[in-house]
Amino acid sequence: MQNSKFWNTILFLGDLILVVACTYFSMLLRFGFDYPDFEGWLGPFRHFTGASIFSIVTVMLTLYIAEMYRTEVTISRLKQILRLLFALGLSIVLISFISYWIPHYRVWRLTSLYNIALMAVCLPLWRFWFFTLVVPGLPKKKVLILGAGRTGSFLVSEIRERHSLYTPVGFIDDDPELQGRKIEEIPVLSDSETICDIARENNASTIIVSTRHGLKENALRNLMKCKSKGMIIRDTPSVFKEISGKIPILHVDDSWFVFGPSFQLVSHPWTRLFQRAFDIVLSSVGLILASPLMLLAVALIKLDSPGPIIFQQERVGLNEKPYTLYKFRTMRPDAEKDTGPVWAKANDDRVTKVGRFLRRSRIDEIPQLWNVLIGEMSFIGPRPERAKFVEELKRKIPYYPLRFLVKPGLSGWAQVNYKYGASEDDALEKLQYELYYLQEMSIFLNILIILRTVQTVLFHRGS
Repeated sequence: MQNSKFWNTILFLGDLILVVACTYFSMLLRFGFDYPDFEGWLGPFRHFTGASIFSIVTVMLTLYIAEMYRTEVTISRLKQILRLLFALGLSIVLISFISYWIPHYRVWRLTSLYNIALMAVCLPLWRFWFFTLVVPGLPKKKVLILGAGRTGSFLVSEIRERHSLYTPVGFIDDDPELQGRKIEEIPVLSDSETICDIARENNASTIIVSTRHGLKENALRNLMKCKSKGMIIRDTPSVFKEISGKIPILHVDDSWFVFGPSFQLVSHPWTRLFQRAFDIVLSSVGLILASPLMLLAVALIKLDSPGPIIFQQERVGLNEKPYTLYKFRTMRPDAEKDTGPVWAKANDDRVTKVGRFLRRSRIDEIPQLWNVLIGEMSFIGPRPERAKFVEELKRKIPYYPLRFLVKPGLSGWAQVNYKYGASEDDALEKLQYELYYLQEMSIFLNILIILRTVQTVLFHRGS
């Protein structure tokens, strides 16, 4: 229970309790404690069931979109307050807009003002207490790392960089030349013969195995002794997945994929059926709702520069089959006339003025909804890539073909977690996120990606 997900959940539940309480007291302030329809202490919620639930859900969603549930990342108090005010302001706009069109969910204006005012006072106070008194004192899980080589050093640096609730107290390694040395400022305490005693002496309840090419028989036998005494044994890829949301493909081998978490949901027929229904519904609704934006894009592109409005390009899809991708044109028509296929860059000088706006707002991606609707893409999946780059990346990046087990996506776990990709190093980094999605794909993760996509569009992040 001593990990960031647990404390993120505590923060979420604290916010939820306060939002419910503020919604309740705002109705009492508006109508009075002796309102005739309020029979009993649940009266306000019984009388305004739809409006109450809608208000609470809207506020909690906007808090999430504003990234208010990341205790593992340190941000300034001022930034937290600004994000909180942004979320509350956005929520009252959404509540007002929806309640205008759906009378059943209509909320009295004065009630909404009371509600937002109460939350603007209560939520900052609760969060100030939580981040000032609770977060700094969160217990960190002490761990020993078996293996002081490249993988062990990599794990320590990642734990520190990501403000993880793990704290490495020492390395264990059977190489006598490493005994007594420090790796990433962490001492190599002993060899595997005394690993159980060292763990007990340092109050380490977990041992993380960081040897890429397996364990020797002696080390494995000593780990079994530790496990029989109640210690937790984990491997580096699993810990790294937990703290980063990606798979460290340079620190795993084939056996980890064979014996580790599977990709069974990827090929399960019910998963594919649900994903297809999900894609059809979202792409159909998206094309209808985005039609005014598409008309605007057409007009702007036509006025800005000569050339076609829709950009067509061959991409590699499911099982490495090619298909034609559609986007609004954002570059000059002759962008690759002299160079041939090259990586797109974040500040590419081939992009037109209108194209820059279309890219930053993600409007240029809207025509891909047609690719989703006809089944060539999915709403969520790996970013579609060009055939020339795919062949190069397959030769240079291990496990790259695994990304073609699913359809490419309009959005995805890599797109919402990583910057605009413009190199082989970026492709490797994004593959680690994509493989995480293939192993962990679920309805919940899809919803999470959709919410993070909204964040990406609002704050101009991702790719």
